Amino acid sequence: MSAVELDSPGSGHDARRAVAHFDPDAASVRAARRFVAEVAELAGTRAADVELVTSELATNAVLHAGTPFRVEVDRDARRLRVAVCDDDPNPPIVQDHGIEAPTGRGLRILAAIADRWGVDASGPGKAVWFELDLDGARHPEPS
Repeated sequence: MSAVELDSPGSGHDARRAVAHFDPDAASVRAARRFVAEVAELAGTRAADVELVTSELATNAVLHAGTPFRVEVDRDARRLRVAVCDDDPNPPIVQDHGIEAPTGRGLRILAAIADRWGVDASGPGKAVWFELDLDGARHPEPS
């Protein structure tokens, strides 16, 4: 990981934005997951959700794009948005592999967990992003 940029916009004490850059290797998946977890500062189910989906998107960037990638985190009191940006212009494709296949489930996991997600053109490549609502509307924390 390199060049972490942090910003705390003036929209409240819970607002924060951070960006980190990663090499296209397996160790970067773990580093990206840790980076997002530290910036997001969540607990419980939502923390696990963020780590899982971040891992899936970072793994896709490493396996399919094979380019350096960056992770952008934008959080305020109501919402967390994470984007994984790479230099491959090809959009991700939802795979339908058999039950024994070791890969092909990342976007299905993303769709099941995220409150919103999408793909945007980003320079020469793309940004695959997800948002989680933090107000408990969709996934309340266990009591």
